[in-house]
Amino acid sequence: MNHGLTDEQIESLKKLMRGEIEIVYASEAIKKIFSNIPTDWEAWQLRKLAKDIRLDVEKANADLVFITGHAWVVAFVYEQITKHYPLPYIPWMIDSVSERVSTDIPQPDGTIKKVSDFKFVRWRIMT
Repeated sequence: MNHGLTDEQIESLKKLMRGEIEIVYASEAIKKIFSNIPTDWEAWQLRKLAKDIRLDVEKANADLVFITGHAWVVAFVYEQITKHYPLPYIPWMIDSVSERVSTDIPQPDGTIKKVSDFKFVRWRIMT
């Protein structure tokens, strides 16, 4: 995983997996790159990052993969997991489904500030 989970998400994962879970986060090197992907990177570099993430997943022998962020990297990781993971085992890729709850907050100058909170709803299995 490339970022922390809420207690609610962890409890939901335990239910999904029917028991205790061990959460393994991406390596520090991958987290550092993934947190701020250079704007001058081309598709081949995003694909290489996705491959490096898949290799991390293989090393961890993960049952689930949750990745969020840069849309193309997520798509390329999905491709890596579904097409290049050593068979016969492919881990589930999961997506966090949330509901946007927006609140309008009147400001002293008469403008409205819109604040959005995202409430976790469930996990979606993608593979």
